[in-house]
Amino acid sequence: MKHKYCLMLVVGLTLIAFLTVVSTAEEGKYGGILEVALGVSPPYLDWHQTTAGACEAIACHVFETLTTFNEGFEDIPQLAESWDLSDDKLTWTFYLRKGVKFQKEYGELTAEDVKVSIERFRRVAERGSDFDNVTEIIIVDPYTIQFELSAPTRLLTALSTTVNGAAIYPKAILDEYGDTPIPAAGIIGTGPYELESWTEEKVVLRRFEDYTPFTDFSATGYGGYRIAYLDKVVFNYVPEATARIAGVETGMYDLATEVPLSEADRLRQNQDLVLRAFSPYYKPIYFVNCTEWPTSDIRIRQALRLAADMERVLRFTAYGKEAFYTPDNSVFFDDQKKWWSDAGLDQYSPNDDERAKQLMEEAGYDGAEIIISTTRDYDWIYRESLALWEEWNDVGFNVTLAVYPWAAFVNHIQVDSRMHVWCTGLGFPTDPDANAYVYDPDSDHNASLVMGDATNNPVIAEHGYISDTAREIAELFDQEYQTDEFEARYALWQQIQEKLLDDPYCVIIGNFKSLNVLQKNVQNYKALKRETFWNVWLD
Repeated sequence: MKHKYCLMLVVGLTLIAFLTVVSTAEEGKYGGILEVALGVSPPYLDWHQTTAGACEAIACHVFETLTTFNEGFEDIPQLAESWDLSDDKLTWTFYLRKGVKFQKEYGELTAEDVKVSIERFRRVAERGSDFDNVTEIIIVDPYTIQFELSAPTRLLTALSTTVNGAAIYPKAILDEYGDTPIPAAGIIGTGPYELESWTEEKVVLRRFEDYTPFTDFSATGYGGYRIAYLDKVVFNYVPEATARIAGVETGMYDLATEVPLSEADRLRQNQDLVLRAFSPYYKPIYFVNCTEWPTSDIRIRQALRLAADMERVLRFTAYGKEAFYTPDNSVFFDDQKKWWSDAGLDQYSPNDDERAKQLMEEAGYDGAEIIISTTRDYDWIYRESLALWEEWNDVGFNVTLAVYPWAAFVNHIQVDSRMHVWCTGLGFPTDPDANAYVYDPDSDHNASLVMGDATNNPVIAEHGYISDTAREIAELFDQEYQTDEFEARYALWQQIQEKLLDDPYCVIIGNFKSLNVLQKNVQNYKALKRETFWNVWLD
């Protein structure tokens, strides 16, 4: 007997949303150009090649995935209309929607496109290891595809995650470009908007007139009945926050993202504007280079965490506006009640300068420079970095800031081992495994961002891990991957969350909400994870 994961079973908790007639189809108004001011430009639009949020904000309009998630962060169908899971949990069978068209005359979606897309994703994506247990992808017929596994795997999570999304491309595009980053001419998917142009200054999307929406249920999260009301969506790259603010105030832009919270009170007085807190958004986080002195020593990593007053860092990052931050060390936001945990919260920010100084002395800290890599393109990342710089210098570290434009910042962390701390943000996951690549010491992500050249650290060279704690965390991940029982997974994640405090190679600082400002004529805009403009219209 097979376990049939049909539409209503998968989203039983949100059955009402599935049965609701789509009201926006009658209420929406077609036409118009939406001008959006983004603070950063994407390094790529090839969703397979980057975890950058700026890419996701655009790519989620152009591409679709086999499954996605709803507003309750549950997996739901997108290009697949349903699926089966065998009794032994080693065979997933997906049934594709028929009649789904690719943009720019690339024909109808078939299982062949899915197979080559997922195989490429496995090879090039940072999350490619999510599919390590997939032994074979079998085309059963043009609209049916099977994934054979070597061990049970949370395949839906891997398919639905939008950080580094498993987008489905036309086979012809992947035949042409292979594993290299795909340029503008090849950015082709099945989504409601298609790419018109991509320059250094802007990305222009236009309505895909032959888009095939999934009409079985209302728009929810990243899925459901998605409608392209707008003629075009223009994502303008406006790195200076003052220019984004001035543009939305004068009407040059319909929506400005990443507005510094220092402007919130003033902008709230403008009756023509709407302020929207963006949550879940990102958690301020920093990574530590474990291969270069002095942060190659676990005692220095521990001293950095002990010396940082996390609430003060958050308060400074949010300009003192308490409604926009909460201290927290969980991978989940505190409103994601299913998975959120306070394990270790009572000890994650002890602000113990004396103990930090003691550890620095034990490690033989000699005043060596510690470089924080940061960017001004995200105001909150820069302010996070400034606050940490002050906290660490105050305790006796010699800390400097290296400031890069966003695209260079992303490349810098991947190729320059001289940095010691990388300040950035952690996007919210729908499932713990969706961000496991951030924490798991065995992941390719940490091999490149945290461990770097293992020959520079004798502990890694001898033992294979940056510390005994990292080895224990990796073992906990192995256990977590092997069970589907919620209670067992939750307990293991609590242990991981606490153990990360023992060797803080990546440190969550807390919850943070961003601020978007839009014109009043922008209707039905919902900020969920990224800026999304399907089912949005101009009044």
